[in-house]
Amino acid sequence: MKKAIAVLVMGFLLSSCSVPADTVVLPEPVPYQKLGDHSEGITMTLEEDTFYTQPEYMNISLVNRGSESYHYGTFYQLEYKSDGFWHIVPYRDNVFAKYPDFKNTGRMMLPDHGADQVYSPKKLDLRLFSGEYRLVKTFVHSDFNYTVTVAVPFKITDRQIEK
Repeated sequence: MKKAIAVLVMGFLLSSCSVPADTVVLPEPVPYQKLGDHSEGITMTLEEDTFYTQPEYMNISLVNRGSESYHYGTFYQLEYKSDGFWHIVPYRDNVFAKYPDFKNTGRMMLPDHGADQVYSPKKLDLRLFSGEYRLVKTFVHSDFNYTVTVAVPFKITDRQIEK
């Protein structure tokens, strides 16, 4: 009997070692599954959209080609696609205490202006594995009566594609 239990435990331990790591996400999908990289004149682009390991940093370009001004900050919501649906990748509780400037306000995007930002998953204590992700950015209209949200997708893959 002891041998049978030992064999079962060993089998369980060995099988759990072969399960691929997955990114931690909130269980409920986000309500806004379809977001584009531009809306209301605001455009967001990534310098690179495919990574072969977790990126140390990501270069982001924001441009306002519209006629309205918007408030924004350095905060980005990170989402992961699981079973065909986008889910929020939560930040650790201490990230906002550690980085008080990581918020969604504090800057103004004027019409016909742009800004470059850097997003660092490593600095924010995130562990990202292979899969599809998107960065989501919300801009608040200058009179605070509505928001504009844009998103850019990117992939982390453990296989480099040969050309």
